[in-house]
Amino acid sequence: MINIEKIHITKSMNRVLAQDVYADRPDPACDISAIDGIAIRYSDRQSGLWLIDHVYLGQNPPEKLNRNECVFVSKGAKVPNNCDLVIPSVLTKKKDGQLFVLDYSGEKVIKVGNNYQSGSLLIPQGSTIDHETLIVLSKNDMCELSVYTKVPSRLCIHSNYICQDNEALKDYRVRDYISPYLISTLSDIYSFDERDVCRLKIEITDRIETQNSNVYYSSFINEDCGFVVDQSDQGINIICSCDEESLKLLVTYLMDPKWFLLIK
Repeated sequence: MINIEKIHITKSMNRVLAQDVYADRPDPACDISAIDGIAIRYSDRQSGLWLIDHVYLGQNPPEKLNRNECVFVSKGAKVPNNCDLVIPSVLTKKKDGQLFVLDYSGEKVIKVGNNYQSGSLLIPQGSTIDHETLIVLSKNDMCELSVYTKVPSRLCIHSNYICQDNEALKDYRVRDYISPYLISTLSDIYSFDERDVCRLKIEITDRIETQNSNVYYSSFINEDCGFVVDQSDQGINIICSCDEESLKLLVTYLMDPKWFLLIK
């Protein structure tokens, strides 16, 4: 049984969420500009415009535009409440202190809540936390997260090809490259602490030879290479051949949150 623990968001990369995450406010939280340009009222597009302000990210614009007024806004910046069009600066010309629109093919303002509304489900339980997920979590004030605890695991190598630490290195054998690779790539959601009660056992062999009737999943590159997953009362066992391609396939499989949730 995999438990749930609370961790800080700064330690959550690649962990598996044990909770649904909902938006605590809409995104964007106000009307914003899709481009750098001149924010105007559509009704003023054929008039000479007075530039009254420059608004950049993090700045509050004038509450509204009066007739024939405009402001420069940067991409993503908040626009005045009654602004409904942003024209690229290159599509305007200046004459006698006023700006004139040469082309009306500007960008519509991105309205509040265009991406999602407050209360929307953003990230479902069982999702792996990646770079994009971290940004969404941070924007929604999720400093502390509920994640599944790491799966207690064991790695056993039974191979004539892989030389263990206490064995003499021969010219027909190689040093152990499997333990560093698997433990380092899986350690975000799997624990290889010998003191834990094992829930997942990974056995590395030279070639696959299994007639186990409890096979849950298998992936073969050829007759001898790949991996096999079987279940028993004692837990989940994986037998994988020692070739590098099979190991990469195994890591992809084990890091899939759908597989991870089956273990729990």
